[in-house]
Amino acid sequence: MITKKIYKLSQNAGIERTLEYNLCESTTEDGKAYGIEVVLTSSKVNERVKIENISNDKDVVLKLLTYLYENAVDTIHFKDIVEDYISSL
Repeated sequence: MITKKIYKLSQNAGIERTLEYNLCESTTEDGKAYGIEVVLTSSKVNERVKIENISNDKDVVLKLLTYLYENAVDTIHFKDIVEDYISSL
């Protein structure tokens, strides 16, 4: 699996924290598959949440990744939003 950092968002609302939105690429029987990893880092938390094999279409996953970044989606809501997004395709 290859992970490529796409977006990094720094926030400071009492506690400084960083959200990273990464594109994950893996090879499957059907070719390449793409997923997303969200990393939350602060002085109190270091959390990684990953969903692999969202789609074989890189553009679909990059659009979703951009949406997550633009809306500053946190790790707690990440899985629900991806599930909703996939079901709407």
